[in-house]
Amino acid sequence: MLKLILSFPVQVIQFVSNTINRIISQSKNPLQSNVLNYKSLINAGIVACLIYGLYLFLEPFGINNYSNQNKTILIALSAVSGFIGLIISDFVLPSLFKSYFENSSWTVMKEISLYAMRSFFLGLMVMVFGNQTGLTNFNLPIFLLQFTAGATFIGIFLAFIKEGILRKRFEDKAETANQRIQNYSAAVSNSNPFPVLVFSGSNDKVSIVPNQLISVNIDKYKSEFVYQNILGTVNKSLDISAADVIKEVNEYGQFIELSKNHFVNAQALYKAEGNAAGYLVHVAKCTNPIGVSRKFHGALENL
Repeated sequence: MLKLILSFPVQVIQFVSNTINRIISQSKNPLQSNVLNYKSLINAGIVACLIYGLYLFLEPFGINNYSNQNKTILIALSAVSGFIGLIISDFVLPSLFKSYFENSSWTVMKEISLYAMRSFFLGLMVMVFGNQTGLTNFNLPIFLLQFTAGATFIGIFLAFIKEGILRKRFEDKAETANQRIQNYSAAVSNSNPFPVLVFSGSNDKVSIVPNQLISVNIDKYKSEFVYQNILGTVNKSLDISAADVIKEVNEYGQFIELSKNHFVNAQALYKAEGNAAGYLVHVAKCTNPIGVSRKFHGALENL
């Protein structure tokens, strides 16, 4: 009995330590980002409406003591200031710090940091505007820090819930996509039974049949080709206009766009995986899987 009592604190410490390590590990999981997205605009509008309703009907934070006739106008402007605060966190900051907000590197931890930014700029704009106009009497900066900390704490739970929901959704979708990948076969053109892809660059020329081309990453004046020949897999860079490459690959439906100007031969796909950021597609002869941009999920789902 004494041994059990003495071991209890150790067990509690181990449980807490394991829980913290698990949370830290899961916070590194990939996640889909909504910044620079119409959903963020809609969410900002919803929050602005909530601020307007809260201020108008409940009159908290000293609003009930404000007696000037412009109260309704100031309440509406407070809602607008909240909208602007969320625009700063979801549009202005991602535009200024593109590397941090890159979709391909977005994680649960970054999502939590976004909740902190949202709550800070939302609170800052609303509280400063309200105090400056006399509509409210927030105790700044103490209340702003309290609001940011509380909203961020809630954001931690929301981020992990979002990750779990999206991961389950895309794992299920990936299973369905794998069935389509296994059953996929390129349509045969009756008008051209012996098709040939020809890419003529200023530095070289590539002539191959469509099934040889595995993928092509297209830039404005230069493209990276991965294709097969009798010697194995070839990686070749051609100085060629993007328009010429796109025109050539668009002639054949087996080439699908998985991210901006990155075309892959659907017959080279052999496996799709899902996580909370979307799809990861494994391509034959390619070492690393390709992340499918949200805009191009339909290309994989409609094979």
